[in-house]
Amino acid sequence: MNGLYAATLAQLEQRLGPVSGQGPLGQDATLARDEGEAFPAEALTALRAHGVPDLLVPASEGGQFVSFEGALAVGLTLARRDPSVALSQGMLCWLWLAWMVGSPGQRERARALLQGTAAPCFAASEANHGADLLATETLALSRPEGWEVTGEKWPIGRASHAAFAFVLARTRPAPGPRALSWFLVELDQPSVTRLPKVRTVGLRASDLSGLRFARAAASPVGEEGQGLELTLKIFQLTRPLMAGLGLGTGDRALRVATRFALERELYRASAASLPSVRRLLVGAWLRLLAAEILLLSGVRALHGAPGQASLSSPLAKAIAPALVEQAIRSATTVLGARAFMREGPAAIFQKMARDHAAVGLIDGSEPVCLHALAAELPQVFTANAGSGTLLRSRFSLEEPVPAFAPASLGLTARGVDDVTAELPPGLLPHWSALRQGGSEALRGPARLETARRYGLLHAAACCFHFERFNPGLALCRAGVPALAGQFLMDPEALPETACREIFDLLAARVEGGHLLSVTDVSAGPASETALAG
Repeated sequence: MNGLYAATLAQLEQRLGPVSGQGPLGQDATLARDEGEAFPAEALTALRAHGVPDLLVPASEGGQFVSFEGALAVGLTLARRDPSVALSQGMLCWLWLAWMVGSPGQRERARALLQGTAAPCFAASEANHGADLLATETLALSRPEGWEVTGEKWPIGRASHAAFAFVLARTRPAPGPRALSWFLVELDQPSVTRLPKVRTVGLRASDLSGLRFARAAASPVGEEGQGLELTLKIFQLTRPLMAGLGLGTGDRALRVATRFALERELYRASAASLPSVRRLLVGAWLRLLAAEILLLSGVRALHGAPGQASLSSPLAKAIAPALVEQAIRSATTVLGARAFMREGPAAIFQKMARDHAAVGLIDGSEPVCLHALAAELPQVFTANAGSGTLLRSRFSLEEPVPAFAPASLGLTARGVDDVTAELPPGLLPHWSALRQGGSEALRGPARLETARRYGLLHAAACCFHFERFNPGLALCRAGVPALAGQFLMDPEALPETACREIFDLLAARVEGGHLLSVTDVSAGPASETALAG
């Protein structure tokens, strides 16, 4: 079954049933929640019955978590059904703050939370400061009876339904890297006010709201002054997982558009027979596959190369959602007017497109993540100290990853990127061109564009490495990952013959009910039909 990732995908697809099925995880319920902007309580209860939350919790805390690639599979599978459900369930990943540095009492509180469908909320951002965490105004003061937190956090996820919050607050008078600390705050106390839900364009069923604290009792999580460091480390875990929701939205959107092209008659033939339509759909699939491979590399590196996560995690969060966004845009062009219909057989498409637009904003927008990546690149450009010896453990899906060691996470990769340390010949000219002007560009206005170009090169290299270390996968035997890597660097260079061959593979997967994944996992019976009427 090609390892844990594929096995988890297959297991969840079997447990949860077809995306077009009935019940709280089926398409009708998903669209109804979206139209009514209703929190997915019933769906979360169903996931608890299927044992899904246990897959996100480490065995040491009573769960069944083995690796972050399993968590990535959970996000993909749930987002194929409803990204709002996937995001609401994915909030359990914030419990890693407790698993990593929490006190025994806080970890016990976190374990108790898992008995129901509740989750914590991560109260970091503030309305006036957004991603500028150093400007945090929420204040925590130490009193004889304990710590108290005062301030307001907005917008944050699950604030209306969370049992407790992890709150980032300032514990020193002057702002600075050591002025922030994390606290656990129970939310059912009179000194906490839950702010109203924010109405959003996408993820309408999600709970995006806020919290106001007025001397609320709080307990420190980790050491005082450790807040910024812990935030940067927890983002190394959550950024690729949040980006992974896009793999589900992209799968569903591309599936709808491909089936439409196969069924739609134009000029006495199917729309899929037109080279321009095939090229749009093939390009979309190659970008989706590249995003999946990039994210798999990133989450596996959390186990095998955690010291590189400060580079690989923001890179994945900046690049993968952008690739899926481009894929959905191509699918929108193919669908035409049906891409905007909120009812009918293709209605799920517009929801997936709207929901995905928010994926790139969660846990750091593209510019924020490119900024973090750019800070790592001067040392990489000077002398990448990475080694090809870790590539197998990073890319071979059949190779079990080492146990996750949170203490091995660092605040800088120190110029190490194993992925680009060993490049295939076809990517070396791109690397040389990037290095030639890269160091100077990183000091000027082209800084973020240089980081983006490096991110694409890294993603392309991941595609080549993945194909090399997974020869048993059907798509690897067909050379599709390497073509995806080439496509990222030069979309116009894809030969028409290769385009036709890849489209045939895509059509076979859609009609055969397989996930549009680099794995060979079946998604059950084909679910989108009669779209061309």
